[in-house]
Amino acid sequence: MKEFYWNIETLEYYSTHQNEITNFVKFECDLEDGESEEMLIKDLTKQSKQYYKNLINNNTLKYRKI
Repeated sequence: MKEFYWNIETLEYYSTHQNEITNFVKFECDLEDGESEEMLIKDLTKQSKQYYKNLINNNTLKYRKI
């Protein structure tokens, strides 16, 4: 699966707002050749979950305003 670049603010926001990812991709993202909304949704979901896990594992979540 292709991995996309998401800025840190996007990953941070969607790490705690997973239910909004589909609408974000549908209404805010521009698809390039060979990409589908489903690909972006899956990738952003995966990366934002990983971002959240990293916050927990590094014990930095308690210091962040989310």
